[in-house]
Amino acid sequence: MNQNQLLTGQRRRLILERLRERGVVRTSELSRLFSVSP
Repeated sequence: MNQNQLLTGQRRRLILERLRERGVVRTSELSRLFSVSP
């Protein structure tokens, strides 16, 4: 796992936590988010 993948993972976790706080965790939202990044 290189530095870039690590940063991407941390950013994803941050986004997930932020979405969960707002209660906006929807499958469509997540798929749209993750389809943007490889």
